[in-house]
Amino acid sequence: MNGNAAYVANLDHKVYAIDPNTGKPAWDQPFEASDVVRSSPVMLGGSLIVIDGNGNVYSLDPGTGKQKLPAPVVLGKSVKSDPLPQDKQLLVLAEGGDLYRVDPSGQTAPTLLQVKK
Repeated sequence: MNGNAAYVANLDHKVYAIDPNTGKPAWDQPFEASDVVRSSPVMLGGSLIVIDGNGNVYSLDPGTGKQKLPAPVVLGKSVKSDPLPQDKQLLVLAEGGDLYRVDPSGQTAPTLLQVKK
């Protein structure tokens, strides 16, 4: 939740912004990812971060639901868990137990920190 909106992901590939006082949509239309969104959207540095099941990391304007970058940051592995904000980056656990550090601004490529053995 941020200001006047609660953000909800759904298995229909969409993320919704809901006004908690009225229950009405806070965006003109929901954001649609390329795959299901199983993880919770998180706020990081003034952006709403959404990760879909294909490992695409989207940086959204929390007020409009529009992408801030021309394309998502591609992790390349399935993600089903919630990301953990850390400073200006995210820790993301991908399928298979690989842990990545992700810069949602797209300025640096995702970094593999640990591989589950």
